[in-house]
Amino acid sequence: MKRLPIYGAVLAVSLALFWFAPGIDLFVSGLFYDPQHGFVLAAWPPLRALQGSILWVTWANLIIVAIGAAWLRLVGRPLWRLDRNALIFLVAALAIGPGILVNTVLKDHWGRARPHQIEAFGGSHQFTPRAASGRSVYAQLLFRLGPCGGRFLAGRLCLPHARGTVA
Repeated sequence: MKRLPIYGAVLAVSLALFWFAPGIDLFVSGLFYDPQHGFVLAAWPPLRALQGSILWVTWANLIIVAIGAAWLRLVGRPLWRLDRNALIFLVAALAIGPGILVNTVLKDHWGRARPHQIEAFGGSHQFTPRAASGRSVYAQLLFRLGPCGGRFLAGRLCLPHARGTVA
């Protein structure tokens, strides 16, 4: 629990930074944009491979959970410290976080354009600052954080907490 205030402070500073300096995300995105070639790292093979791994990481999470559940059912003891509670947490976190919250609630109803879709980077949509709802753009244009959630869960499977729990 000692880390909670640190996480809270980092979150507060991050939110304040984007709230009071809404152009900072345009500035950072602009560092990777060339008007003649678009986003310079968009075709970089390691980045393309990372983007292509999203589906594989999600399925790997689910397969590991299925193997852990089968092992727990058949042998009666956890596999890799994946007890019943850890398995339920992993499935719920994957379903609720990137699955329901990001892809269904936020993506369908937030309406914020992705960087390559705004006018500053050759797109046709208007930049929407802060966390404001983008009423001026189409509802399907939210920059999704679902892939990050899936990779986070994969990391939690590989790096258990020091106390021996997965989550």
